[in-house]
Amino acid sequence: MSYAAATLPRNSVGPQQLRKNAVSSPKVKDRSLRARDFARGQLPAGRTGPTGPKGATGLRGLAGSTGPRGPSDAYYAWDVGGDGTKSKTLALPTGSYVVTAKESVICNEIHPCSSPSFTYCTLDRGPGSVFAQEEDTSYAWVPADTTTAEGKTATIANEIAVDLPSGGTISYSCTASNGAGNYEQKIIAVRVASLH
Repeated sequence: MSYAAATLPRNSVGPQQLRKNAVSSPKVKDRSLRARDFARGQLPAGRTGPTGPKGATGLRGLAGSTGPRGPSDAYYAWDVGGDGTKSKTLALPTGSYVVTAKESVICNEIHPCSSPSFTYCTLDRGPGSVFAQEEDTSYAWVPADTTTAEGKTATIANEIAVDLPSGGTISYSCTASNGAGNYEQKIIAVRVASLH
């Protein structure tokens, strides 16, 4: 009795010729499969590897363009001498400002005051301002003096905040009574970015 040996052509056996579950683990050569032979999620992820070395520092970026000029500017008006009423003005361009003013008053042998001098000063924002107080008025008494050179003095200070969308003029006026002298008067306005 004899059997005929069948010869299969090369690459003639494929999925259609294999029965379901015909290829089992014992029939697969160890370490012959690769990760790509498995469906996604079938193989567990490996351990996280060590952190790699720090990369080299990148090249320095180009310098940016120069920014716009900041808003801070100072404007100043100053005067000396005078009796009775003395005024000073300061013209300002468009902007927001904090304005301070100071008046120094004296009674002495040159500006004799037989009785104490009542002095008052008003710092006025003038027309064109749309923000903040309209004016600031302060008062001071100067003791009487008619004979000494150094005399008796008093200093009056005022301050306002103004917003001038089209520019404007700040005025500072002081009135001294009983012969007192207005020996120094000044206004300083500092432009700021905005008023809050």
